[in-house]
Amino acid sequence: MLGYLVACLFGCLVTLLLGYLVAWIPFFQELLSYTVTLLLGHLIAWLLGCLVAWLLGCLVAWLLGYLVARLLGFLVTWLLGCLVTWMLGYFVACLFGCLVT
Repeated sequence: MLGYLVACLFGCLVTLLLGYLVAWIPFFQELLSYTVTLLLGHLIAWLLGCLVAWLLGCLVAWLLGYLVARLLGFLVTWLLGCLVTWMLGYFVACLFGCLVT
């Protein structure tokens, strides 16, 4: 219990001293503001980069999906059209052959 109290007081004292040091010495103020600005800049750049990458990924995936769906739809329609035409032709030829003979 006493150790916890001493550690707590020591932590408060160190934090207070560091706060005064940063508040009163211009070098530490510059260093702190530069560090905070750098970290915030990196964080914002990373977040924006992630957002742009995600949006571009979604757009590219949507466009590719749309293109593939259109091509597959065209291919399936063309194949079905050919199949139906071939079957109808075969049926008509068979019927005509049966009628003639």
